[in-house]
Amino acid sequence: MFPDSKVAEKFSLGRTKASYIINYGLAKFFAQELKDKLKSTESFVICFDESLNRVVQRGQMDLVVRYFDDAANQVIKKYLTSVFLGRATATDLLAKFKEGIASLPRSKLMQISMDGPSVNWSFLDKYEEDLTQEDIAEKLLHIGSCGLHVVNGAFQTGHQQSGWKINRVLRAMYRLFKDVPARRALFTEMTGCKTFPKKFCQIRWTANASVADAVLKLYDNVCKFVKEEKKLPKGLSSVALIKESSADSLFKCKLACFASIAKATEGFLTKFQSTAPLAPFLYDDITDLMRNLMQRVVKSNVLEAADTPRKLIAVDLKDDKNLLSRDKLGIGIGAVSELAKAKCSDLQKMEFKMQFRKFIIALIEKTVERSPLKYKATRAISCINPSLILYNRTTSEARLLQRTALLPTYQCHIN
Repeated sequence: MFPDSKVAEKFSLGRTKASYIINYGLAKFFAQELKDKLKSTESFVICFDESLNRVVQRGQMDLVVRYFDDAANQVIKKYLTSVFLGRATATDLLAKFKEGIASLPRSKLMQISMDGPSVNWSFLDKYEEDLTQEDIAEKLLHIGSCGLHVVNGAFQTGHQQSGWKINRVLRAMYRLFKDVPARRALFTEMTGCKTFPKKFCQIRWTANASVADAVLKLYDNVCKFVKEEKKLPKGLSSVALIKESSADSLFKCKLACFASIAKATEGFLTKFQSTAPLAPFLYDDITDLMRNLMQRVVKSNVLEAADTPRKLIAVDLKDDKNLLSRDKLGIGIGAVSELAKAKCSDLQKMEFKMQFRKFIIALIEKTVERSPLKYKATRAISCINPSLILYNRTTSEARLLQRTALLPTYQCHIN
């Protein structure tokens, strides 16, 4: 590595010595440097998430800090520390969270970012009570839980309400060919198809649009293979699920709808899957997402009347007067095409469309229930959204005044 250095030529470093230097030398230095920086900064945000540590078989809470660095003139995100949990009740989370940030000034904590389980909201309430007991005047800002988790969870809720069970079939098709080259060869020989189903992700529902599209193209070939191939093991659960779906004449319509809805949310999730400070865009982007989804099931005159985000989320989706008739529902171009080819009765088509409507309504209602749209701070900080400033300066200025009222202590770097 260093041919020009006589010293480096004779230098050796074993694995254990390198680990020792990193853990007890470099890591300590950088951790202390970060703590010193946070003590001098005006305010900071803590992000946390819990997961299973498979080595120690305990829950692990990772803490990440975000703050504005004056020297770099930008928002910085850095790993702070990890603490280990036995149980994960709200009380346990509170104790371990306080342990993780013990060396930081709690009065400078502006906001806590997290995903949306009920236990996390309970933890947040307990933490605010703890601040009050310690006479810390600064209150936390609330902009809701992680928008990505909200939309993914809402998509899953919508899918459950429809009763379609698309996820089971997508997983079955992937497992049928996973790590079985002989079966793949038989499939290619029988159908002439050289592509195979993609892996379905159970925790990122809206990222499965491409998975559904791929299966939609392969579906007929896979059903033919399962029906005619005699060498498939008897009792294979994947085969049973695929055969069950093939008996549903509207399954491809449901699959096309699933892909269409996933694509409608994909742009939002792609944009916000980032470490960049995107909170100022959250309010308007979720509003746009809600409006796009509502266009599929809500009458146009109702949407026109709901000309503000507050009015939009207040639309009653349980009132049939606000909803489109079954024939006018926006099921998507792919689903329209598949529905025209489906051999089924008008009653079955009507039931399919009602299931689609349940899917969309449940998705929207769950997003609104957990949405950052309900929080004044989310609306207020959108005042620095460049497109809002450019195209609607009056609204931007009104939100700026609201931001000033909400954030008297914390000054935003917007000059």
